[in-house]
This record gives sequence, C-alpha cells and structure tokens, in this order.
Amino acid sequence: MKTIKYSLFILLVAPSFLFAQNKGIAFGSVKKSDFAFQSPLVDEGTPAIVLYEFGEYFFDFEQTGDLLFEYHVIIKILKTEGLENANVSIPLYKNEKGSKETIEWLNAASYTMVNGEIKKQNVEKKNVFIEEPGLFRLEYKFPIPGVAVGSIIEYKYRLKTPFFNNLKTWYYQSEIPKVKSEFHAKIPGNYIYNVTLRGTLPLTTDFSDIDEDCVVISEGGYGQKTAASCAIMQYGIENIPAFKEEAYMTSRENYLSSIWFELAQINHFSGKKDILTKTWKAVEEELRTNKDFGGELRRGERFFRDANLLPFVADDTLKQIQKTYLFIRNHYIWNNIFSMNAYIGVEKSFEKKSGSVGDINLALVAALRSQKIKADPLILSTRERGVVTDLHPVLSDFNYVIARVESQGKVYLLDASSQNAFPLLPMRCLNGKGRVIPNEGISYWEELKPAGKFKTTSSFNFVMAENTDVVVDAMNRYEGYESVSKRSQRNEYTDVAEFKNYLFKNLPDHEVLSFDERDQDDYLLPYSNSYKLKFSLQAQAENVLYINPFMLDEEMRNPFTLKERNYPIDYGAPIEETKVISLQFPENFVVESLPKSMGKSLPDNGGRILFDCQIQGNKINVTFKFQINKTLFSPQEYFYLKEFYNTVVDIRNTPIVLKRKP
Repeated sequence: MKTIKYSLFILLVAPSFLFAQNKGIAFGSVKKSDFAFQSPLVDEGTPAIVLYEFGEYFFDFEQTGDLLFEYHVIIKILKTEGLENANVSIPLYKNEKGSKETIEWLNAASYTMVNGEIKKQNVEKKNVFIEEPGLFRLEYKFPIPGVAVGSIIEYKYRLKTPFFNNLKTWYYQSEIPKVKSEFHAKIPGNYIYNVTLRGTLPLTTDFSDIDEDCVVISEGGYGQKTAASCAIMQYGIENIPAFKEEAYMTSRENYLSSIWFELAQINHFSGKKDILTKTWKAVEEELRTNKDFGGELRRGERFFRDANLLPFVADDTLKQIQKTYLFIRNHYIWNNIFSMNAYIGVEKSFEKKSGSVGDINLALVAALRSQKIKADPLILSTRERGVVTDLHPVLSDFNYVIARVESQGKVYLLDASSQNAFPLLPMRCLNGKGRVIPNEGISYWEELKPAGKFKTTSSFNFVMAENTDVVVDAMNRYEGYESVSKRSQRNEYTDVAEFKNYLFKNLPDHEVLSFDERDQDDYLLPYSNSYKLKFSLQAQAENVLYINPFMLDEEMRNPFTLKERNYPIDYGAPIEETKVISLQFPENFVVESLPKSMGKSLPDNGGRILFDCQIQGNKINVTFKFQINKTLFSPQEYFYLKEFYNTVVDIRNTPIVLKRKP
C-alpha cells in the first residue's frame, strides 16, 4: 500500500479556471481488428474482457466549480454470461439537503460484425432512466441494444458532483480481465487528498507532477492575471487478470488493485483552512461528545444504575461480567442493523427489547460501567466491509462497536447482539484490529483475536451383518465457532424430519432408528447430536465392497483451486477436527485393502493431518485428525495449503475394500 499526499496551495480570490485535459481515445474508435483480438488473459471460462478503460477527475471552476469525472470503457463479450455487462448501472449519490450527482452527457453503443462490416447501434435517450434504490442513492441505468456473444460494447459519460470529498475509488481489477486500465486526475492544489494505492499488481504507468500553469486566475481580486498550480496523477496497469474470489477471504475491497482518495484538507482563497483528516485526539473528543455515542454511554450508565435493572450479584467480577452479558444479550433482539452509534438510544431500545449493534453494545458497556467494571467501546470494521486505515483516523471506515472488558488482568471482547457463547465474538468482527475509545485518556488499537476454534469431535461405530446391512451409532459434538455454524445450519429447518433428510441426503435407502440433539438452544454450551442409522451396502464388483469410512460426512473438495492467489488466506479462527471410526465386519468377509496411514504438517506449525487405519481381527479402527493452527496465511503459503487439502481429499476418498470369502 502506497500513500501520497498532494499539498499545493492557491492563495488568490475570485477564480476563473481554464486548463486543457487529456481525454484518452475518442468515442467510436472500435476497429475490425478488435473483433479478432486475443489475449492470454482469456481462458475457457472468461465471460468478457475489457479492451480499454480510462477515467479522469478534474475540476470545472470555469463554470460551476464542481468536480467532474469522465469514464470511458470498451468491452468485448465472449460468452453468454458476459451479456450482463450490456446492462449498465452508474451509482450516484445525493444528500439530505438536495445536492446530488448528475450525468452531464452519455454516449453508448454496441458493435457487431455482420457480413464483414461493423454494425453499430446507439443507446437512445428514451431507454435511459434513473432509479432511487436508497435514501441517499441514485442509479443511472441503461441497456445497450443489439448485443450478442462476439459483440463489443462501448460507453462514455461525464459525471458532475458537488461533493469534493467524493473522489470514487478507481478499481483497476474486477471480475473480468482488462487489457488496459488508465486513471488520470488533475487537482488544484488547494484540495489536498490522501491518495492510497492498493493491491499487488505493478503499475505500468506511474506518473505524478505539478502543472505550474494549470489554473489561470482572471481579472478580479488583485487586478491582475495570475497562474496557479495543479497536482497531476497518471496511474495505469496493463494486462490485468480477473480477480477470482475464493474461500477464506475477507472483503474483496481489501485486495483489488485500486486507487483510493480521501480529502484531507481544503485551503480556501481567503486563507482559511478546513482540516478534514483528524488526529485521534480530535476523534476521541468527537465521539465522547457525540450524543449518539458518548452521550448514550453516559445516559445509559445512569439508566441502569438508577433504575436498579441489574439486581443480580456474583461472588467475583468475572461472574458479574458474564451475568451482565447474558442479561443484555437475552433481553434484546438484534434488528440486523450494523452501527457504531446508538440507532434509537440505549433506554428506548431497552424498552422496545430490540436495537442495532450500537444500541445493544453501548448498552452493554453502560451496564458494566454502572457496576464499576472497567468497560470501553471498541469500534471496528466488519470482515465484509474491509480493513480500516491505520495511517490516520477515518471514521467512515468503522461500522460496528463491541465492548472491551477487563477482569483480573484478562481482556474480553464481547458482542451482545450475537447469540454466541461468552466470550466468543461473531466471525464478522474478526477483521484485523479495532480502536478502543476509553472514557478518558488516549484511544488505542486492539487486535481482534478469536476466543475459540472451529472444533468438531465425532465418533462412528459401524457394524455390518453378513447380508451387508449396516447399523451405525454416531455422535457429533461441536464447540466454539463450529457450534455457531452448526446451530445456524440447524435453525434453517423448523421440522426435525427435514433436518434429518438434509443430514443424510447422500445416503440412499437408509432408515433413521433414532435421532437426538443436545443443547440446541443453550448457546453457552456446545451443540451435539447423536443418531442411529440402518442402511445396506451394495457391492460395486462381484463379492467386493468398497466402504468409505467418511460416508456420512459432506463431500470434501479442495477449497483452493487457483493457480496462484495474491491475497491472504484468512480463517478467522483455528480449526480442529477429530473423528474416531470403527467398522466391524462379519466372518464371511476379509480385508482386501486398507488406506495407508500417514501424517502431514504445514510449515511453521500452521497445521497438521494425522490419519491412522488399522485392522484388529474383524474390526477396522480409523482415527482422523485435522488442524489449522494459524488464522492467517500469506499468499506465499498458498501452495502448501493447496497440497495440504489435496492430501485431505485423497484420504477421505480412499475406500476400505472388503471381499466376500468363497
């Protein structure tokens, strides 16, 4: 990640600005050769490819003083799935005061080869429309006509925005590959932006300079003409592969090659300065005085203390923390709204027994503080939203708040909006680090570490009769984050019969003899189930049975299939799985072959596999242990993980072979 701050300053009054712009290639430059264009970026699954993309920001101080953005793209459609690129939607923003972004002009067309000639179809104005999907959102939408597989589409537009802090992120990378993506900006020096380059792809164009005569100040103010400066940025990347999402990743926004902008300071012509990038000291003061953050904490503390809402008394502080956590967690129903601040307020949400993340967790902090327990709010960004910037405070990065509590030298991170067991944070919160805002003093970063594992312990006892009927007794115990996952899976089925059908969907002609669940609704305890099944094995060859000891598990596939991965592998929490399996077979069968026992480890104690398969008389005993010890692996470790999972897949797909005696 590379950050640059541009800090030019214009010291004059009554400006009229004139400067030339590089607009890239002209609209309508599609050629016959573009239809025959081939690229190594394209594979058999590529739906479309961007042949050219150009964008530029500049200010229109000559007329309106608004910020302008021009965008131009040419896309070749390769497969049916790529046709969706012809349905274009441009997001726009508006605020509560009525100011909004607009599209000043648009050119859009499709190009198709017909009898060796290019047939062009333009978008008609009557087919362009605007939708309002949200309170502060608009969408400028249009379909491009006449598009088929093999067509090329092109559109170019100018967006006008009055929001100078709204330089949109430029994404070089997307779900389809790009031959070339170029971004330019020409920004007068009284607007100072923090510019951050993200991603791993190297820039092929990397140019920045100062144009001393970028802006001309005409007659006025001082009765003379004066030139002033602009910061010029030109960043481009060529031969950009498609970004392919894979398992165990946080927000894709963290890893796409892109350029981000944050308005840090405005230097007005009067000499006044608006400093928008704040220090943490200023942010702390802002949050403490904010009526929906610090104000709600103070009101909430008085509310819980004066109303005597926490009458229980424990014999030590930790038990009191646990009781308070359970009291708040069980009192509220989360309304599925993420928020850092209180949404309707601690007292009002308590009365309604429902609230946002901010309502519930600020209530938790306030309730703990009312008992003189050290508790502070911790603000964070969820995994789906992306990591926060730690170079300087950006409050808009944060969308969530939890409680940080101390007791007897230990720290507990608690989220009462979830149904997790104490002190298990939901997975959505395990995203790098968050910022603790104490009641007084300096704020600080806190690592968001998991307080548990994805832990599964299972046992299966198979007994096979001479006619190849099998009865199995099974027990599964799920702890930590695995209990959260399995309960969520279980709660998708209100009827236990439907849940049993789901569990055993891969087992034909079976009979469920018994099924039992334990602690399904007690989120402080592990969730477990046990069952007894009867089914019949079918010979795949004459007098030969192939038995997979993992037949009752879901099918195992390697989650890692890319040739290379340029972003980290983030599990969120460690994984531990243990299975103990026994298979008792009748005297009229012998063992033809067994899977080989083996073990494998990842470097730096990252994980391990242990598989043991032994025969004792007419019983086969299998032990399988799988561990992922680290929560974060670098892209350089991807190959080791990929091979590690290949080994697991091989183990789980290798059968025991039994043969009937003659």
